[in-house]
Amino acid sequence: MLYYIVKLKYSLIVPRKAVPSKNNRNLNPPKAEEGFTMINVALYCAVSCGSEDFTYGNNGAVKHDIERMFGEKIELKSFGGDLRTNNSLFVGACATADVVVLDLLDSLGSSKAMDVVESNLRKQNPKVLILRHTDGYEPGHNKISCWTDDRIIQALELARAKKQGEIAMLVVDDKISNLAAARQQFSAEVVTTTSYIRAIEIMSTLKVREVATDLMMPCEAADQGREGLEWVGKLEPMGIFVALKAIEVGAVAYVVSDTSHHDHPAAHAATLLKPNEKSIIWHTGCRMTSSHWSDSPVKNWIETIYR
Repeated sequence: MLYYIVKLKYSLIVPRKAVPSKNNRNLNPPKAEEGFTMINVALYCAVSCGSEDFTYGNNGAVKHDIERMFGEKIELKSFGGDLRTNNSLFVGACATADVVVLDLLDSLGSSKAMDVVESNLRKQNPKVLILRHTDGYEPGHNKISCWTDDRIIQALELARAKKQGEIAMLVVDDKISNLAAARQQFSAEVVTTTSYIRAIEIMSTLKVREVATDLMMPCEAADQGREGLEWVGKLEPMGIFVALKAIEVGAVAYVVSDTSHHDHPAAHAATLLKPNEKSIIWHTGCRMTSSHWSDSPVKNWIETIYR
């Protein structure tokens, strides 16, 4: 029931418009006449009837939901059935895809067979962004829990940025509602992620002009031993490391937190620092706004950063 409520709320998002930024920062993405092309997505769902499927097909309900959340049209090629006997078309589509979305199981109910498919695709097209359906929630930026999971949108944004050659604004926040707010406020300028580790990886491979990150974020499990795993999921000021990476790569770094200086020592310490564009620019207790897709207030990124 919660899944359908979330879908309904996303469907109410109004078309996004770019908001002019302060200090004449050039955040406008390339226009269509400058060589813009749609993002190519290959999708495999075991229960799908293929390209004509009403739900999962090339022009099905899943595609339209993704486009509504992404704010742009995508080129979707959908596949279903047994990949073991006839997968040449699927493999061909994946070879040119920007994003590949895979089911947990194949048509015969085997997750190991799909593990092999995923491994082969990564070898065939190392640059492709592959997301894998999971049985319930599993952490990781390449894991999805449903066919309209927000991490699909995050992957599409990153694929678009790769085509453009740089990221105008990278937004990092563990709350999906705040990422949706960033998309509406920054339009096609933005790449979003819920993972601080993913954000650091992105900045290591793509040019980024500006980075806006949350302060308090859940600790992630990557490379943790027994003692480290005890911290997983706990809120810690991990956004600091995202901001430091931004400074390292020459980007403007903003920490935009709804945690006030009365709510956490890290937010209080941030208020003692003088902001300037050569260091981290701190915004604790940031401005909030209402939205069509969340019952709770969401971050007003534009008002906080630029005004």
